[in-house]
Amino acid sequence: MSKDSKTFACLVGLVVAMFAPPSTPQSIGEDIKSPVLAFTCSQAISLFERRVGGICTIRADGSDLHRLTDTQANGKPVTDMQPVWSPDGKRIAFLSNRDRDDSFFDLYVIHADGSSIRRITHTPRSGSEHIGTLPPRWSTDSKRLAFIEAAVGKPGNLWVVNADGSNQRKLALGALPNSVFEWVSPDTIAFISERDGKWAVFAVDPTGSNIRPVMNYGRWITSASWSPDKKRIAFSAGDSGIILYDNLYVAEADGSNVLQLTNERGQNRLEHRVGAQSFAWSPDSKEIAFTVTHPLAMNRADPVSIYVINADGTGKRLVTTNAGAFSYPSWSPDGKYIAFHSDGEGHQRAGICVVNSDGSNERFLIEGTGFMWKP
Repeated sequence: MSKDSKTFACLVGLVVAMFAPPSTPQSIGEDIKSPVLAFTCSQAISLFERRVGGICTIRADGSDLHRLTDTQANGKPVTDMQPVWSPDGKRIAFLSNRDRDDSFFDLYVIHADGSSIRRITHTPRSGSEHIGTLPPRWSTDSKRLAFIEAAVGKPGNLWVVNADGSNQRKLALGALPNSVFEWVSPDTIAFISERDGKWAVFAVDPTGSNIRPVMNYGRWITSASWSPDKKRIAFSAGDSGIILYDNLYVAEADGSNVLQLTNERGQNRLEHRVGAQSFAWSPDSKEIAFTVTHPLAMNRADPVSIYVINADGTGKRLVTTNAGAFSYPSWSPDGKYIAFHSDGEGHQRAGICVVNSDGSNERFLIEGTGFMWKP
């Protein structure tokens, strides 16, 4: 299995269990100001067994915990995971196998109050080495969804579908590996693809036409994200080979004026990259939260810390102080909090944690994964 296929598999397979909150769908009142997270939860079957799946919501202060989907559908256990809010905050897209007799996942949409679950896609059975459908991304106008369907040893197929399930179509991107993507505008999807021997950033129209380069830095770009104001791109890039380290960069939206923000070094750890990796822009486009993997001896786990740095490269500061491996930092829409996933070493349990954006009051929030702040 290739390195990128393993990454796809990890993204699809990552789920962490939690005890069951109330199963009745309820809407969340807007009179409470603490921002809301949607996340993958699970149901306790017994004291010793937990079932993966379910979409839940909770506020950053731990209040208003609600389950939006159950782990039983059509008389069988199901898995719902990876919730993604629409930009207008009215709906949540997620992955589920609730209407299938196999382990493949389709895309569903549910209203924010837990009502009106609707199946959006019908993923074809692609054989035993099929990895599945990766988490979707909403268009910036909340009218369409894009998602990647991945299979071992095959290109990652990029699909677009209307939010009501109509006009599902596979974009003709060629027989090349394709990876991380996001909507830059209602008419532009950016994605990372291995073309001309290196991973670089490209853009395409939702029809699949007009493929054009956006960023080719000369190194392997592993992830990229536009700032909320769409004026700049942050991206992580590194070298391939025995030494695998990533650093964080910022460029103008057209790919010009590249600025290196970090200078991390590290060596390959059991096929995992080290250095500066997953990252997220602050809502005001002025700061970036990112993870740094610190390489240790081969027989020890590599700890991961979360830092924040200004977009001009100044003011780097550590915001997590507990031990452990942290991933997927994400700013709340009010800029007050950074949510992240913890492996549990420094927080007693694995799950979702929250820290104030200034690095104070780091705390465990709830068991779960696959989280996203409500816009």
